[in-house]
Amino acid sequence: MKVRPIRWVSAVGMASAVIAVGAVVAAGAPVAPSCFGAVVTDVRHGRPVCVHASERPPPGIDLQRTPSLDQLAERRFGSFKKAPEVTGTEAGQANAPTGSSVACIGDGADGNRVQAIYAHASDKADRYSSAVSLIRQYAADADYQVDISAGQSDQGRRVRFVTDSCTLSVASVTLTSAGDDTFSATRSQLEAKGFNRSDRKYLVWVDASVGICGLGELFLDDSPSQDNANNFGPMYARVDAPCWGYAEAHELLHTLGAVQGSAPHSTGAGHCVDENDTMCYTDTSGMAMNDSCPSFPSWQVDCELDDYFNASPTPASYLATHWNVASSSFLEGAAPLPKPPSVSLSVPSSFYAGNPISIRAYPSVPAGRTFSIRWSSSRSDCKFFSVSAAANTFYCPVTAAGSGQVTARITDSLGMSSSVSRTYKLTTPSRARRTLATVTSSVTRIRSGASTTLTGKVLDYYTRKAVIGMKVTIYYRRAGARSWSKLTTRTTGRTGTFSLRVRPSRTTTYMLVSWSTRTWASDQSNTRRISVV
Repeated sequence: MKVRPIRWVSAVGMASAVIAVGAVVAAGAPVAPSCFGAVVTDVRHGRPVCVHASERPPPGIDLQRTPSLDQLAERRFGSFKKAPEVTGTEAGQANAPTGSSVACIGDGADGNRVQAIYAHASDKADRYSSAVSLIRQYAADADYQVDISAGQSDQGRRVRFVTDSCTLSVASVTLTSAGDDTFSATRSQLEAKGFNRSDRKYLVWVDASVGICGLGELFLDDSPSQDNANNFGPMYARVDAPCWGYAEAHELLHTLGAVQGSAPHSTGAGHCVDENDTMCYTDTSGMAMNDSCPSFPSWQVDCELDDYFNASPTPASYLATHWNVASSSFLEGAAPLPKPPSVSLSVPSSFYAGNPISIRAYPSVPAGRTFSIRWSSSRSDCKFFSVSAAANTFYCPVTAAGSGQVTARITDSLGMSSSVSRTYKLTTPSRARRTLATVTSSVTRIRSGASTTLTGKVLDYYTRKAVIGMKVTIYYRRAGARSWSKLTTRTTGRTGTFSLRVRPSRTTTYMLVSWSTRTWASDQSNTRRISVV
């Protein structure tokens, strides 16, 4: 999961979280051990509970804006009628085959389990009845992500979710109006409502947009036994609506014990440095990433099987002698899944807004299976020439700025899928680039009352590439007139052109002027005279 640098704080918040090393939590209470270099007040099992401040969302996600359920559904399932305007969240989490479900284990409630919760504040709309089917799919995605990753060890692992008649149980909880403001407030209210069992981890989908993407608790305990503090509850993970479908597996893995500071490639701040890996990124430690697993998708769980998850560790290896999430009692052994397909991408890291670029997906599919490719964009204003072609063209209009992400998802004939994303930056030159505007018509002479088509074009003067999304004003001057008059304004399409049907009453000359942007300079075209006879 490509997340961004975070700070680690206690679950009760910064105001009361950090005290000086060696200070006493309460009169007569023992001193809490260090939590990423700081002492925290919230202690369970004799250890501090570490909770990170929310990571930044992926490109295109606004943590202050609650997506509609239709937007969430399109983000997850895409659209068959047009290029899905999605948020690039597929980089964070694997997608299980559509319609799949979490594992049906035992009676659905026995032993250690992960309880799914939908939570909303009392002053917000209750969308449970509409959101529950999406939450069940997100849980299935997280389960699939763990299971398919266990396949590296020729094993399977399923999350022991609480189920009812083999369907994910999703509890509905109404918080106070302030109950969604902070992680600690949410956790405290859940505890007060009875969601505090020692045999439960709580994965909470909070229907809020208060600046949080995802948060998950973690104990710093690398002991290998089943008495490890991370092998008990209650522990809590929270994912807010803007990041639904993105952060679930990452936060759940924190509650299962990933990543310990003693791990070979640990950042020392709860994560790892081996890309591509759902738990690895440059966090507050500032440690640089190693491109150790370039062929893996970014959602892979422990890509080198040596830091926090290995279903079959080598004797005397780190994960055989330290805490191994694959041995968590909140997971269940299973038969390994078939190998999934994979895909890699070729995407320029930067380009000019308005210029089309060539992109390509390179699929790798096990023998005997067919496949399809589906592209998605983190920005609704940036689009593909085709949503399914391996060799494709992508563009952002001239008005676009900042950065974005493209994702290619490959799905094979078994319904197994994988995705990979690439981030790009829209470059702004020090001086606006010169453009070349032209206007032509299908004929130069017409009869009175007839019409013809004007075609305008705006190109990059230096490369002759199309300039897409450029506003263009069309002017005309009738025979005998001294000045130009404005006719209309049009926008160039994906080939840098537009067309306009005109019906001059008498001989008329046409000209166009392109607008200017931070990237492109304005240009005045040639003139086109149409004689009326």
